[in-house]
Amino acid sequence: MHDVVILGAGVAGLAAAGRLAARGADVVVLEARTRAGGRVHTLRHAEWPAPVEEGAEFVHGRDAALLSLIRRARAHADLPRAGTHWLADPSGRLRDGRPVWDVGLQLLEDDGRGERSMAAKIRAARADGLAADACDFALSYVEGFHAADPARASARALAEQQEIADAEHGDEARRVREGYDAIVARLVADAGPTQLRLGSAARAVRWRPGRVTVAAVAALDGRPLPPVEARRAIVTLPLGVLQARPGAARVAFAPSLPPSTRAAIAALAAGDVVKVALSFREPWWEPLERKLGMPLAFVHQRRAPVPTWWRPLPFAGPMLMGWAGGPAARRLHGKPAAAVARLALGSLARTLQTPPARLRELLQAWHVVDWAADPFAAGAYSWVPVGALDAQALLAAPVDDTLFFAGEATNAAGNSGTVHGALATGLRAADAILRL
Repeated sequence: MHDVVILGAGVAGLAAAGRLAARGADVVVLEARTRAGGRVHTLRHAEWPAPVEEGAEFVHGRDAALLSLIRRARAHADLPRAGTHWLADPSGRLRDGRPVWDVGLQLLEDDGRGERSMAAKIRAARADGLAADACDFALSYVEGFHAADPARASARALAEQQEIADAEHGDEARRVREGYDAIVARLVADAGPTQLRLGSAARAVRWRPGRVTVAAVAALDGRPLPPVEARRAIVTLPLGVLQARPGAARVAFAPSLPPSTRAAIAALAAGDVVKVALSFREPWWEPLERKLGMPLAFVHQRRAPVPTWWRPLPFAGPMLMGWAGGPAARRLHGKPAAAVARLALGSLARTLQTPPARLRELLQAWHVVDWAADPFAAGAYSWVPVGALDAQALLAAPVDDTLFFAGEATNAAGNSGTVHGALATGLRAADAILRL
């Protein structure tokens, strides 16, 4: 009988394990993958001039806990030098997107008109005379950055998140020089003697007040593993897994979770993201930078198969990251990785007005990740639909002081979808158990 069993060795689960272990608790962490980190995963290869972040890539703002963790990992959160957001309109013309960005982001601010979808809010702004390109940018921001469907996304929830991000200097997007997995390694070390069982996929959680039994199988071959018993559990499974989305690794709870918890899980939405990393032999976009008189940081073309690309600054080297979120990701979901890479390359060629044959000639490596296709994630990160403003707090509520939920989808403080948001929830769940 252990003190606590934790489901999931992502940032939230590892943070909770470290906090509990530091207070002498007997903790077991079950992780279905054969690695720790969850939706933080860094790849390195000689063909890549910078670490390839499959999942979390940016350090958003100045969250003290995350920056402290990065320092303790002996890593560095580098702020890129100035760069420009380019905007490609349907005709292919490239221009400075900052003026459109500034106006479009104002649509995410609270207008005091109550709860409605972001699409409805943008339609009203368009009817009031707001420029069409600013409205289109706001739509693309909701679809891409938030991985959400504007027709369902809560305008009020997005306004609250934007307000929190502004207060935390969320416009400052740093990268971890050593790779984001440096913080995973630090969290694993912080957990110390905690039993971290990789490749252990939870299948059923049987519980009653003061007692939890987790049945798990070996992720590689499906053989049953000895059950794990504990007095309490912290569940950090991603929202898509809790929702049992198609293709997700299902985890059953017996008895069923309380109606309020089940309603919260159903009310929230798991966003889809497809990322494409491309490595080239040379920085072929530099002539465009000279022609436009603008350094390239990001380029956006809303209706392209891969609508957003960025350079992984401040890393040097001829590498671009492509991002399709929300509806754009769903259109790519299920396609073979090679097909997605071809679509992405063609999309990039059109966006940056370059012959596709030229890019194929210069391409030296590619990598595609579809988070909706990952059975242990079943999506990238969560967002709040209309009518679900209280769902994150309801999901975070302990069940009979026995089941505690953590992870970015349980962050009701405006930081869902972020690493520092996940970190905070893991510490919150651990502290709640320690108070008991």
